[in-house]
Amino acid sequence: MLCVPLIFFLYEIISLSVFLFTLVGSDSRYTYGKPVPGLVKLTLCRHPQLMPYECNSGKSLCKEFDGKTDGNGCFSKMVNIEELHLLLLGFSMDIAVEGKITEEGTGVEANATEYVGITSMLSKIIFENTDYYYKPGIPYIVKVKLVDGNDVPIRNETVQIFILSTAQLLNQLTDTEGRAQFSIKTTDPTLGILNLKAVYKSEPWCSSITWTTPRHIDADHTAQVLYSPSQSYLHIEPASETLSCSHYEPVRVHYILNRGDENEDEIVFYYMVKARDNIIRTGTHSQSVEQEKEAKGDFVLSLLVDVDSAPKISLLIYTILSSGELVADSRDFTVEKCFSNKAKLWFSDQEGLPGQKAQLHLSAFPGSLCAIHAVDQSVFLLKPEAELSPEKVYSFLPKKDLIFSSSVFFDEINFHSCRTQQQFRAGNIGAFGVQFFPGDRDSYTIFRDFGLNIFTNTRIRVPEYCPDHEVSPPISSGIGHIPGVAQGFFNPGSASVPFHGGGIVGGVLSGLPIPTQVQAAPKRTPRRFFPETWIWDLVIINGSQGNSHFQVHSSSRKSDVSEESEEIAVPVTIPDTITEWKAGAFCLSADVGFGLAQPTSLKAFQPFFIELTLPYSVVRGEAFPLKATVFSYLTYCIRVKISLTPSDDFEAFPMEKMEDSYCICANGRQTVSWLMTPKILGEIHLKASAEAVTSDQLCGNEVVEVPNVGTKDTVIKSLLVEPEGIEKEVVFNSLLCAPGEPESKSFPLTLPENVVEGSAKASFCVLGDILGGAIKNLNQLLKMPYGCGEQNMALFAPNIYILKYLNNTGQLTEEIKAQAIGYIQTGEKHPTGILLSFFPYCSWELSKAQLIDQSLVLTVSIISNIENQFGVR
Repeated sequence: MLCVPLIFFLYEIISLSVFLFTLVGSDSRYTYGKPVPGLVKLTLCRHPQLMPYECNSGKSLCKEFDGKTDGNGCFSKMVNIEELHLLLLGFSMDIAVEGKITEEGTGVEANATEYVGITSMLSKIIFENTDYYYKPGIPYIVKVKLVDGNDVPIRNETVQIFILSTAQLLNQLTDTEGRAQFSIKTTDPTLGILNLKAVYKSEPWCSSITWTTPRHIDADHTAQVLYSPSQSYLHIEPASETLSCSHYEPVRVHYILNRGDENEDEIVFYYMVKARDNIIRTGTHSQSVEQEKEAKGDFVLSLLVDVDSAPKISLLIYTILSSGELVADSRDFTVEKCFSNKAKLWFSDQEGLPGQKAQLHLSAFPGSLCAIHAVDQSVFLLKPEAELSPEKVYSFLPKKDLIFSSSVFFDEINFHSCRTQQQFRAGNIGAFGVQFFPGDRDSYTIFRDFGLNIFTNTRIRVPEYCPDHEVSPPISSGIGHIPGVAQGFFNPGSASVPFHGGGIVGGVLSGLPIPTQVQAAPKRTPRRFFPETWIWDLVIINGSQGNSHFQVHSSSRKSDVSEESEEIAVPVTIPDTITEWKAGAFCLSADVGFGLAQPTSLKAFQPFFIELTLPYSVVRGEAFPLKATVFSYLTYCIRVKISLTPSDDFEAFPMEKMEDSYCICANGRQTVSWLMTPKILGEIHLKASAEAVTSDQLCGNEVVEVPNVGTKDTVIKSLLVEPEGIEKEVVFNSLLCAPGEPESKSFPLTLPENVVEGSAKASFCVLGDILGGAIKNLNQLLKMPYGCGEQNMALFAPNIYILKYLNNTGQLTEEIKAQAIGYIQTGEKHPTGILLSFFPYCSWELSKAQLIDQSLVLTVSIISNIENQFGVR
């Protein structure tokens, strides 16, 4: 969309201890990427909070400044923000930056607002991918990230980890991403609970109800020991980043196993993979070990990551020792949001002239039905959330994560022998008491958090204290199966939703012959086609069977197209709007399911063109300024003749002295204005032209040149002219009942004496079905009757007619029928306040004499409705 500037504010969160001056600015560009010249006005404000302090009396702290954009469409200024009192509480902890740009020449304005956060945080440490449980004998890996108030990583700085239980201090330098990794030895049997504190800088912090002070934020983390009676553990290494689709991901697993049988030379590990609350894969891994009591080492599992794994998979691995102990571990992995139908979309060229022929290429699985669209970029700027993305598609799916807490989950009963407090204290003693506490994490909680309940005679639970009284067994349920363990239960959940679709809604795009090559220089014609939506169609990827409408061929970008995909080329004509077109597509296949193509774009642009600035509509006889602006992005100077084609539909007079030609140099523009007065109603067409002409006059010190191609540009736009005066509308309604013969009806259309000439118009609408206006979701008209007798009747009676209408039109399903009959039965019984021998329907609980007198009409109405529709006697 031309002549509508865009404003982008480029700011960061302001740190209180650093900035008394800050750089603010704006970047204004057209949708085709070129800068906008004009005047910019910026306002910075801190607004009082909802309950302001008495000292500020509800007034905002503001600062204003303005200036002109430079050659890149940018405006910046160093501003003293001390006047905004960033340390003062009682105001919002952000600065509202309101910007307005007025385009040079046309006076068109655009506004935008951004918020700059104010933070007292100078730095912050975050624990990343750090487990809440550790396994003795396996190094405990701690990862932290150091960022500033803008969440920008702080590199080459020393961070410290203090282990409270052992009074140990570890130091590490942050890398280029602000991350540091620590390895804590866990071989000490008295280590107990790990209480960790991550510190960057320790400075005293003063709290005040009026002023805030800068500070460095530390982080705390607690890790408990995983219970194992034999000190046997499994550990799955976490992934450092999101897993990509369509490949095998290596996952390293560490193990320490204290076996009772030293003669075993092989250990079998069982694993299962869960995604969207469904077990999608199971398997085993056999590991050769030395014939020793303690087996220690690691191995790698190849984990298949595909579309069924997105957006998150959980891996559970376990083994059973000869002593009867079950050893397990689990880990979650984030997977990129991908789709099984590998759809791709691209234009034959990234830039083209208005009116030029182009090709839109689409590849997907053969037989896919694909919806393609291309809209003006300005549409997405107004509502960017409307663009379809993988994140948005996955948000439509039901959430599948199981969340367990003491309030929603019932643990299975622990059948292992309980221990007294004396027995616990007689065992291993750590720095802070017993090494294992009842309720600590064990193999059972690993299975439970994975979403499984199990029945097994293996040892998987932390011993409990012997209760002093009987405890009712908890509740558990589920279904499932675990290899190598007795029959188990998997917690119920909905089946995963496959990305499949079927059925065609709407028509399929009509095919056109595909030209052998794209025209490089089309014939120059007036530009008059300015849609917001360029492409909105359905196409079918027909594969080898072929479709006469489209050409199926091998892609010129074979590396980007799946081997199972086929490609079609859709011929298109670029609209006349100077803008960037954003195109997207999604596909449905009965075989492979859903696919979403990455958005692609095509810039419609020419280096020399004219544009009109005019309102959407005007009143007949109203004079308004019509402005025409000529843009030149050529690398040399030209002289341009600007003209407006006269018409009997309007009067136009130049608002300033018109010159024969105007000098426009590189990246320049020229605006001329006419005072226009429309003379007729309806749409008038305005035709303006700009033509590069030869001239001996110099443009400044440069010689005038003439473009080899595109020396003239013409644009035709429509303007809606509305009648003067006040609109008055009169509506006539009539019901025609023609029993087998045509019937007519006349309406007198008498106009008032003071009607505006040419403004009278009439329209009519005929409905052959009184319910024809409700063409979809008719079942939503069904309502549950409630209230007193009259209110109940008002909701009860329509249900009967709606049910009959849906049945006669073939829209009645068993589900809707059951719902409607349930409502009718409820409405039939609800009005009966007192049940007498003659079953009257009444409004209130009255005496028998009053019932006979006052509820007769209501009773007759309800019974007659039931009798007429269902034949009840």
